[in-house]
Amino acid sequence: MRKFTHAVFALILGGGALALVFAYGDIPPLIPQVPPLLDSVLFAGLCLVAVMAGARLPDLIEPGINRGHRGLFHSKGMAFLLIGCMVILMFLYSRLGFYSPILIMLCLGYVSHLFLDGLPFGKLPD
Repeated sequence: MRKFTHAVFALILGGGALALVFAYGDIPPLIPQVPPLLDSVLFAGLCLVAVMAGARLPDLIEPGINRGHRGLFHSKGMAFLLIGCMVILMFLYSRLGFYSPILIMLCLGYVSHLFLDGLPFGKLPD
């Protein structure tokens, strides 16, 4: 997949997840001294940057030499590990404050990259 495809897919997933966070989450203030609206905009921006960074991370860690560049960081094991991390971060949400959704978005971007890489040419490595 192309970088643009990974970015757009990550933004769509991240936007949906961010909508759920704003609808159901109790987000502690990022910067207590600023108005709540500006704080929410800053938080949303950080989350979207995190999901975009997560979507680029696998190819930055393992640059593609050819189409078969999938190794450890492009594997099912890494996807399951990151999904497990997202579940743990959801349970630690109250302790980590605003860091938890940002880390979840980073993992979500990474997993979205692996999902898209697994689509066109077959399976991801185990």
